[in-house]
Amino acid sequence: MYNVVVVLNADGRSISKSETFIHSHIDSLRNEFNVTTLVGNPGQRKILEEGKDFQSLRFIPRAIRKLLRLLHRTTIRQQDNAALGKFFKKRNIHCCFAEYGMSGVGVMEVCRRLNTPLLVHFHGYDAYRNDLLKKYRRDYYEMFQVAEGIIAVSKDMKGKLEREVGFAEKIIHSSCGFNPSIVNNSETLSKQPNTVTFVGRLTPKKDPVGLIRAFAAVVSKIPEAQLTIIGDGELRSHCEKTILELDLQENVTLLGWKGHDEVLGILGQSTAFVMNSVTAKNGDKEGTPVAIMEAMALKNIVIATQHGGIVDIIEDGRSGLLYPEFDYELLSHKMIAALSGACDPAIPDNARQYAISNLSASLKNQFLNTLVWQSIEKSTSSL
Repeated sequence: MYNVVVVLNADGRSISKSETFIHSHIDSLRNEFNVTTLVGNPGQRKILEEGKDFQSLRFIPRAIRKLLRLLHRTTIRQQDNAALGKFFKKRNIHCCFAEYGMSGVGVMEVCRRLNTPLLVHFHGYDAYRNDLLKKYRRDYYEMFQVAEGIIAVSKDMKGKLEREVGFAEKIIHSSCGFNPSIVNNSETLSKQPNTVTFVGRLTPKKDPVGLIRAFAAVVSKIPEAQLTIIGDGELRSHCEKTILELDLQENVTLLGWKGHDEVLGILGQSTAFVMNSVTAKNGDKEGTPVAIMEAMALKNIVIATQHGGIVDIIEDGRSGLLYPEFDYELLSHKMIAALSGACDPAIPDNARQYAISNLSASLKNQFLNTLVWQSIEKSTSSL
């Protein structure tokens, strides 16, 4: 069995529970390969499966590494690459799969040096944020040269990377997917009337404040309408103030983060799901949100902006309702239409069928596994 290393730069040296797509990728790879997962930033990586440090973080070993950097005038990244090289050789790594562009940058040198195939999966901010593109543009160019393939989760992201970096022939469009097992009991779930759900981080690119303001117009037409916001983030206090300002305490609920099963339970009972994604001032954009796929699979009427990969999976008027970014009046109108039955009643069924047929994690992950196989076979055949 071939050996694959998955690399993820992360401050907390762990994979966030909200990054269900990364957990899904790793689980799928384990079905066909021996997988080792390195989580953490250079110099602080952790071997996830073994629960131990990649390099000791005890005081004396860290002090020695710092002294060696001073003596040899090397950086933490260079030192990390040297350690990665030894690790790759010892573990006989056949392919490196990097989650997020910055993770790929961190391993590109060792992959180049050892001729190890490198696949890099972009997800969102790593392809869009202006400050990151400015900081990593040269590194991205070198990484794209080294990489066997670059995966973009939306057509919009694919185009963005082609314009910013080039190498169009290496960039592959493939979104993440949802766990299709969530639909098993969806036929028996009863939908609660006049309910709208939002799931996501409370950040500028999700624009939850704009959603709350648009919902005020919904309440003026449908006083019993309820908006449930699941998630947390930097804009929570702003959301709370807006709810008070508009006197929506009886209509808008901020639940904070909830477990995945509880989120699915709420989606199973809600009538509509809203994703008010917008392009943030720093350029940040969505990839293709898995939460939308789950809402579709659970027969929500999805109302979302014409943004990022959302337009790749929703056909306006058939499998959901779309509107331009920052058009809050139209957002209000779409929510009222969804709750009052003024849109096509076939939308929930159409959305569910499309999600099951095209967006399941099993389909998406098998495609990624095939890319890994092809990269390894190409590498080994050239030896």
